[in-house]
Amino acid sequence: GRYCWPAPGCRISSFRTAYEGYTAPTVALDPAMDALTVYAGQKTTLTYTASESTTSVEIYVDGKLSATLGGAPYQYVYTPQTAGKAEIMAVAKDSLGGSGYSEKLAVTILENDVPSLSVSGITDGATYDAASLPKVTVSAADANGIEKLQLAFDGNVVQEIHGAEGVFDLSGISGGTRTVTVTAFDIYGLSVSQ
Repeated sequence: GRYCWPAPGCRISSFRTAYEGYTAPTVALDPAMDALTVYAGQKTTLTYTASESTTSVEIYVDGKLSATLGGAPYQYVYTPQTAGKAEIMAVAKDSLGGSGYSEKLAVTILENDVPSLSVSGITDGATYDAASLPKVTVSAADANGIEKLQLAFDGNVVQEIHGAEGVFDLSGISGGTRTVTVTAFDIYGLSVSQ
């Protein structure tokens, strides 16, 4: 036969072969959607379905690899930190090196304002008798909703209320100078403290 070496008139081709009937993997968002609006800090679970031949699903946010999911169900928790726009796409991979691409998901991320917090019953710098400490009344508000209120003594959380208002009991604080901190968290984890 004739041999072809890298010489004039010689062409070298590279190609990939696949078995007859081969189909590249597919991946799609379930439920299907092309746009999503979330708040900064909001956790959103995106679920992708992929064809049976899929061995992994890569998630790209704004063209950068964000996660590799190794098996069904292919779920990605998206938590944007800043307001703006983003684009999410999934790529299914199979064991033969084939790829399939999802439709792009356009994400609008809205600004998340910190909660407002009102604390009454104690005053900064005041002196109290350890045997008869006042109750601390707390109320918080947020456009997205309040998840919880926390009370901390010297930086250690000692009480928690799930909701936007409540009363904390200060009993158990020993004598001395103590720091009492009340913190309100909105449903997306943004907080404010007094």
